Amino acid sequence: MTKKFISNSWRILLAILVLGFGLTLSPQIVRAEGSGQTELDQPLLCYYSGRTVPIPTFYVDILTAGEVINVSLDTGSFSIYDPAGNLEVEDQAGGQVAADAAFDGPITTAYKFTTDEVGTWKVVLDRYQEDNNCLYKRFDISVTPSTAVNPDPRVAAGRVYNYHWAFNAGSFADTAATDADYYILVPGGRPNKDYVWQLDLNNFAGYVYELIANDLGVDAPNSGYSVPKTGNSWTEKFPMYVGYPV
Repeated sequence: MTKKFISNSWRILLAILVLGFGLTLSPQIVRAEGSGQTELDQPLLCYYSGRTVPIPTFYVDILTAGEVINVSLDTGSFSIYDPAGNLEVEDQAGGQVAADAAFDGPITTAYKFTTDEVGTWKVVLDRYQEDNNCLYKRFDISVTPSTAVNPDPRVAAGRVYNYHWAFNAGSFADTAATDADYYILVPGGRPNKDYVWQLDLNNFAGYVYELIANDLGVDAPNSGYSVPKTGNSWTEKFPMYVGYPV
């Protein structure tokens, strides 16, 4: 089984991961949960109606009630929802970090939200702008055991995932390429068993590009083929973590 990519017209490359592509991994691999992992020169795309990119939505695995969700953005605002879908924080202002922050140490300005139950929480980035320059140049969403601990964007526990990653690196040049890794959690075929696959980008220069994971490629009738984006659709299926999932 092989890598499969879907090329698109003009500046856009949509990569669809098909199961069978990847490597088995060891749990000690650690990454940051934000720009520190997706790489600082890969700005995250905001939602706007002129594109099909969805509203950036991050899912956070809380394993112990009382753990803290830390959110840091260079711009915009965000909302937080509990595992039942109830709104807990609405339109909280971002801007806790600079757009050129080095992310070389703990973040002291993160917004901290203390959870009250175990489960999957949701952080939705709320910024809207009607052009292709609607970007988050720095973002970090991390879990810490308490508010006394500042999130370190260089270290992660595999608690944050997304189903649809979208970026605008600004160029096809090597200087705008990325070596980021993504970790896809899929059912293992037996109760309480899962597999993790690694999407290992190596000097990937997609300019404006999107990443999702499924077991099909594009939707029928062209499933399994490398085809232009125009005239085809695709379906998100599996969570894509930015650190080896807990």
